[in-house]
Parts: sequence; C-alpha cells; structure tokens
Amino acid sequence: MIGGGLMDIAKWDAGTWIAVAGAVIALVAAWSAWRQAAAAKDQVVIMRQQLNNETADRHKAAGPNFEVASSRSTRAGQKPVADVGVKQVGGPRVTVTVKRDGDVRGLIEDGGDNIVDSIIWTDNAPGQVRSLKVGLERDKRVNVVLDFVSVEKGNEEPWKCTVTTRPEGTAQFGVSTVGSP
Repeated sequence: MIGGGLMDIAKWDAGTWIAVAGAVIALVAAWSAWRQAAAAKDQVVIMRQQLNNETADRHKAAGPNFEVASSRSTRAGQKPVADVGVKQVGGPRVTVTVKRDGDVRGLIEDGGDNIVDSIIWTDNAPGQVRSLKVGLERDKRVNVVLDFVSVEKGNEEPWKCTVTTRPEGTAQFGVSTVGSP
C-alpha cells in the first residue's frame, strides 16, 4: 500500500476502505463528543451562576427591612444634631454605623454626648422605631449615610443595607427621598 513513501489509495481493497471509513466516523464522533462536553461544561458554569444568584436573592429577601421614619435637625448643646427615627421591619441584632465626613461627626450614644462609630441594637422588635442621634459639624442640611449590618446566629453572611437621609427629609432603603429645603 505504501510505495516510495506515498500512499497508493488506488490499490486499496474494500477492507481498507471500510477501515478508513470507520476511522473517519470515529474521528467525527470523537469531535462531536468533545463539542458536547465543552457545551455541557459551559452549561454547568451558567447553572452555578444562576444558583449563586438565586441563593443571594433568597438571602437578601430573608433579611430585615428598615425605613427612616423621621429625620430632623435639632441642637444638642452647642453642636447641631440630626435626630433620625429608624423603623426595623423585622430581623435579628443590628449594628448601625454612620459614615463620617466633613459635616458628620458620628453617632451619639444613647443618654450621653459621646461620639461613636457604631451602635449595636440587641433588643429590636418588628415595627419598633429606634432613635439615632447623629452629631453634625455645621448647622446646615447635609446628607447622613447610615450603614445597617444585621447578623443572625448561625448565619455566615450578614445582611448589609445603606440608607442616606437629609435632616428634615425621609428616606427608605433602595430609594432615597429628599425632603423640602
């Protein structure tokens, strides 16, 4: 069959042709199987991402909800204060922090004048409105950004929400509404 290094296909018998045809069919089948395996691998990646997204959505939906019920500027001694009423619509223990900037000094502890970075609420109840006092540097309307982190026992991933409000306005999570000036 091979003469001088070249194949002389004109001299192949039926058995050789059948073997070559079988090899070509096997090659096409192997290529097709490889393509199907690659497509299946892509499908698995997509399905994993969908499962992760659904898990994150369920986690977010199971978390507590908050809304700012009131937000007013007042004076406490010499410094202006934003009194923010926060209503928790359910959920476990919550840590509240405020972002400090040039206009916001921090949170004021209950019953005192101490400025702190965060306050932990441990006695929450759905529907309860809690009062936060935010120390301000200036007596002007500023944005106050509150971060809520809720941690439930046995849950590895905390719920995190951020709300921005301006004294004398109201806001809700996901939607910030600025009150009239």
